[in-house]
Amino acid sequence: MSNPILADHYARAAELGLARRSRSSVLRFALSDDAAPLPVSLVAFALLLAVGLVHIEDQGGFIGNVTPLYMAVGYYLVEIAAAITIPMILRRKTGAWALASLVSIGPFIAYILSRSVGLPGDPGDVGNWGYVLGTVSLIVEGTLFILSTVCLLRAVSAWRRAGR
Repeated sequence: MSNPILADHYARAAELGLARRSRSSVLRFALSDDAAPLPVSLVAFALLLAVGLVHIEDQGGFIGNVTPLYMAVGYYLVEIAAAITIPMILRRKTGAWALASLVSIGPFIAYILSRSVGLPGDPGDVGNWGYVLGTVSLIVEGTLFILSTVCLLRAVSAWRRAGR
């Protein structure tokens, strides 16, 4: 095998018994060490940190003043999920890539909806595509989604190959 990182991942997957694909194998897979190189994990760390900070800034600080309530809860969930995912990414756990995908795609879709058709209780943002922080958020979240999806697909592929 030409890639020593993937070769090591395959060996670890075999040690964990992922080849059996039992119910516990999915959990073992999620908690297994990741095949993504450390620099990729560091980029994901920076993107997750940016997602959290952008949402803290957009809501007006940690407490914030976002209305309606469901939007405020959404902001808090994004910030908490980013904070939970960061240490998992730094520890290079495979399941962190799935969480990173969710942390990025959720607010990305919500922003698009809020600017296109509007969200209940927040009609004032429809058509407001010129919001700079929102544009930065879309770029960061889109980049994180692509990165995390590619890394997750790589890990799933390595897991399947180890299960032969």
